[in-house]
Amino acid sequence: MFSGIVEIPSPLIHTQISVDVHKIQVRRPVSFDDIKLGDSIAVNGVCLTVEEFSSEFIQFSLGQETLDVTQWHKKMPLSMNLERSLKLSDRLHGHFVTGHVDTTARILRADLKTEVLELDIQLPQDFLKYVWKKGSLCLNGVSLTINEIQNDILSFYLIPETLKKTNFSQVKVNDSLNIEVDVLAKILLRQKELGL
Repeated sequence: MFSGIVEIPSPLIHTQISVDVHKIQVRRPVSFDDIKLGDSIAVNGVCLTVEEFSSEFIQFSLGQETLDVTQWHKKMPLSMNLERSLKLSDRLHGHFVTGHVDTTARILRADLKTEVLELDIQLPQDFLKYVWKKGSLCLNGVSLTINEIQNDILSFYLIPETLKKTNFSQVKVNDSLNIEVDVLAKILLRQKELGL
């Protein structure tokens, strides 16, 4: 479980493609001094398992489902937002994030001002039932508040601290973002469907 409060962006330093698995390595941040094999780390919003690491890198394996949902089989991001999993004693500053990406969304507008980024994305129709104005949505592992909704267009306002701690200062129009909708909204809607 994660909070959607990214700790640091880190560059992708190596990819390896074989018949049935895709391995990636990201540069290991100095602050990630407590990781161990088997740990879960959110990588651009995807919960991945640490399978190997050194002082220089952290390595993960990606299955076909991950590649399909994120569309990383088409284009792998060069910078990844990283967040270690929550401890039970942690404060929850964002919202509950599982790291199970639901879909991707295309950036329609990325207007980088002097210190802030105004961002519009187009969310697939099937996921609009999970969003509302001032609700939370996880984009590339970042818990953000939805400022406006116009049909299938969602607008966000990213403050300087978010830009400093994530890879959002590098995004551009037509980039694809990993999206995880609010897990509590999914639970409530599922209970309603089941008549609970």
